[in-house]
Amino acid sequence: MNTTTKDKISFDDTVFSIETDNDGTRQVHIFGYGYCTGCGEEKDCRFVEYTFCYVPLTEVLAKGLGVCEDEYGPQVKQYITDCTAEEMFEIYEHYDNGKCPIPITAFDASIPDGTYVLVKGE
Repeated sequence: MNTTTKDKISFDDTVFSIETDNDGTRQVHIFGYGYCTGCGEEKDCRFVEYTFCYVPLTEVLAKGLGVCEDEYGPQVKQYITDCTAEEMFEIYEHYDNGKCPIPITAFDASIPDGTYVLVKGE
């Protein structure tokens, strides 16, 4: 999907993918999220990226993505990128190997494998 996310996402939206393991288990691969620091400096936004943050889809459906992100995120290595708002949107738009993640507001067990951004505040 090559639509822009700029008009659809806001800060603090989570980028993730749904993936199916070789054994058929569906996992949510939580990539990260961005936020505005409000510090007034040129690069006053930040993108927090998780490494190898996988959670079973069944657990995410039971607890919610935000709860699982809060629970599992601190357990993995994180990379922080300080950036401008424009650079932040570039990260969101091209996170999946140059393809725009699909904006969604909710998901269930029927969501197909792919890369998404969970848009909050709808």
